[in-house]
Parts: sequence; structure tokens; C-alpha cells
Amino acid sequence: MTQRVRMDVPLTTSSLINERSGSVKTGWQSTSTGGSATELQKLLGTATGDVSEFLDPDDAFQVEIEIAGENALAVHFKIAPGYYLYRDKIAFQAVQGNAQVRAFDLPPGTVKQDPYFGAVEVYLTSRSVIVPIEKNALMADTLSLTVNYQGCAEKGICYAPMSTTQTIEFPSFVNA
Repeated sequence: MTQRVRMDVPLTTSSLINERSGSVKTGWQSTSTGGSATELQKLLGTATGDVSEFLDPDDAFQVEIEIAGENALAVHFKIAPGYYLYRDKIAFQAVQGNAQVRAFDLPPGTVKQDPYFGAVEVYLTSRSVIVPIEKNALMADTLSLTVNYQGCAEKGICYAPMSTTQTIEFPSFVNA
């Protein structure tokens, strides 16, 4: 029996196979048809164990945002054991409302020799980042913030760059 698989995956982009749907997730448009994720891994020569041992990216890296004062947000990254985030892949962008993200400091990470990027700083445990924002008196009571990030599992699979956008509701206060 012959199974056909079509994938549009750039060679420089890491992929994640989703056990539930059998699809390949990348930062680019991709499709796959036929077979299970395990069969696809065997076909690609990447089967190194049980695919289900890897968490869904939303479970491996959880992001929560909360207000941390009149002009700041606290972004919390909850990192599952056995996973890590690349420090230099974290970015923030205000996408709705009259606000801008100001310069922010990321806490130092642990230097890791990464097979894809060489020596990089990573976060092996959960971290929080204070993100200063600048808003004006005419700003709406809500702000949508996009958080970009990328991480890997220690067992050898890297996830494509990810982003999440969350809307924050501010109490009625204005810059002084």
C-alpha cells in the first residue's frame, strides 16, 4: 500500500508533529494527508520514540499576562519540565489601542549549546517579564498584546516560532 504525504516545510524551520491530528505544525503553511503521525515520522526518518511523549506547544509553554501597575504588564511564561524557551526569541508588540511597548529587560538565562542555534541563552524554568507600556489619556480600556516566543523539548524536538495575543482590560486610570 502506498501512502502519499505532501508537506511544504522549509528546511530551516523546525517541525512538530501533532499526534492528535497527524498534521505537521510549522511557522509556514503546511499540509499532510494519510497515515498517522508515527507513520509520518517513520517516513521522514525522524521516529525516535513515542510521539505522545512530547507536549502540545500550548501545554509546554503557557503564557499569562496581567496588569503590573499603571504603565506596565507582567508576562508570565510557565515552562513545563524538560522544555526550554529561547531568550532571544521573546518579543512583545501592542496590536490594538493607543499604546506602545517600551524597552524591557529580560532576565538572564542559562547558556545552552543548542544544535540549531549554537550557544544561546535559554529559560529552563518559568520566568516573568515586566513589560513597560506607554499609553495616552485617549486610550481605550483594553489593550491587545502579542507575545512571540520559541522553545524546544530537551528530548530533541523544537517547536516553530509561536505567538499568542491576549486582550487586557485596564481600570480607569490615566498617565500622570
